[in-house]
Parts: sequence; structure tokens; C-alpha cells
Amino acid sequence: MRTEDYRSHVTEPCRIGQHATCIGATPIRHVGTARTEALPCTCACHQATDKAGLWLVSRETHPRVAREAWAKGLPATLRAGIHFDAVHIPATLVEHAIPVPRDRDAIEHHFRTAGITTAVLISRRQDRYSILVPPDTANTWNVPGTHCLGSTHHTNYLATPPPTRHEPPGAHWLLPAPEGEHQLCPPDTIRTLLNRRAPAVARPSWTTSPP
Repeated sequence: MRTEDYRSHVTEPCRIGQHATCIGATPIRHVGTARTEALPCTCACHQATDKAGLWLVSRETHPRVAREAWAKGLPATLRAGIHFDAVHIPATLVEHAIPVPRDRDAIEHHFRTAGITTAVLISRRQDRYSILVPPDTANTWNVPGTHCLGSTHHTNYLATPPPTRHEPPGAHWLLPAPEGEHQLCPPDTIRTLLNRRAPAVARPSWTTSPP
């Protein structure tokens, strides 16, 4: 599903990762108590998001810890190098090739036209993109100015925002979180993205009148 499909009808709590407080969630009351809880929404966008969340934590030792962090709207610390690696790219390396104004639509378009349609997140300070790629990519990744986090690194943890978080504040997904390995980004498409150059600026052609 495209990112703009999420943004078109996801409520504000879901945009910031507090999925259980969405007005589309179903409230339930515990028998004999005054306590109530909210069940997650069942609309199509939330079902897709839940699939991504399930897959992202599927090989974690303590998946419940990650899901509890997401339920509070906080990033979860997931291990790279198991079912995905992560390529970290400074924002300047990507955005220098995007014409002004560099708004979100322009940045999304830049990624999509390079063949990248999922698995891209933005850091809290919006100064770094992290793209999830197939495991073992780090073993051969050698693109200058970037870094690939994988199983060979001593600290191979990735702060991962809730799959429902598509807007700031905080780290968020520029393009939808992957629901499986088939939605991880092929490394070659990242090279294509980074090899793009800024569009040439048309210069006015000045003419002079003959004397």
C-alpha cells in the first residue's frame, strides 16, 4: 500500500504511533471493573500495518518488548542482521539531487522513481534515512558516505518507529514498513538513488541587439 493511502484516513493517534487510542478502535470493558481497553482497528490500512509489525519482531528474542514500546508511540530497538540489514544514508546525499522545494512529496517521488517503494524510515532529527535491505547486504556494502548495519557489527540495533508512524515528531516511516522479505529494498536500487545528480538549472540566454 502506498504511503499516501495511509495518510488519507489514518487518525492522528495512529499517525504518531498510538494505534490503540485510535477512534476506530473498539473499546471493551472488563467485567467487574471500571477499567476499559481499546482493541486495534480492523480497517485495511491498520491490518496491513499490523502485518508489518508482526514481521519486524518475528525473530526478536523478546517481541513483546518491541510491541509495548510501539503501543506507547516509542521506537523499538530491533536487531539488524537477522531478517534484514539497514543502510544508513545522510539526508544530504539523497536530497542534493532533489529540486527545491524539497518537501515530503518531492522526497517520496525521488525514492519511488529510483524503484524504492517501501522500507524507508527517517531519523528523529530528519538528518538520516535508513533503508531496510535483505540480510547479509552489509557483508558486501561499500558505498562511500553510507553505512550498512548487519550481523557483523558489535552494535547492530536499529531504533525502529511504530509501523503506524508516518509523520514527525520523532523518527517515522517515509515509505511503508515491510510486511516481509519480499518488501525489503534491493541494494542496487539504493545505488541508483545515490548515483542521481541534481537537475541542471536552465540558464537564461542573453541576446544583445546589434548596434
